Amino acid sequence: MKQPDWNLLLVSLLKVAAISIAIPRTMGLSVAMLGVSAKHEYPALVVAELWSGLGLAILEGIAIAYVFSKWKHSRDDKVLSSFIVAFVLTWPLVFAPYLVAEQDGLTMSELTGAGLLGVSLRLLWSGLVATLPMLIVAGVGYADSVVEGLVEVKQDSSGIKQGLAESSSNLAGPTCAKCGKQFATKQALGGHSRHCKGIAVELSNLVER
Repeated sequence: MKQPDWNLLLVSLLKVAAISIAIPRTMGLSVAMLGVSAKHEYPALVVAELWSGLGLAILEGIAIAYVFSKWKHSRDDKVLSSFIVAFVLTWPLVFAPYLVAEQDGLTMSELTGAGLLGVSLRLLWSGLVATLPMLIVAGVGYADSVVEGLVEVKQDSSGIKQGLAESSSNLAGPTCAKCGKQFATKQALGGHSRHCKGIAVELSNLVER
């Protein structure tokens, strides 16, 4: 029975999760560009945005675990390590304000306050929320490319070893099939083969001597 390609399944799952996140946000962005409040005019988008959280949960729970598992074997890779650092820094910045707002019963606008500072904080937080899915997908893609590179290196090293073994066997002289003696040239082997009686006969001759 053919084994499933787990990497392909993971990539397909990531695509579905990323699309589920992007659709309601892109639709809401299009409505906002027209100067219309998506939340009031199209309440179904609010429900769709809630369900897109499921896609983000899939990205967090599966994809990030995948990146960490690959990072264990490639800790010297600076780019992959940078993705890990970005994950660790981004998570608290995205979820901490939300948790505080929930604890105090506030909206994000009330939590950050009015004025230029409040608007700047909301822009920063919204930018992090929008960036997190792309960051996760990019990290998984890079981790997968690192794994494929390691597999190719292993295959290349195996091929080199096999080639060296074949080269060494070719460099070694021909061997007599009867007694196992090795000779420098085929001519020498041919001269020996004409009078070789095999290893059993050779041993008996030695015993008799």
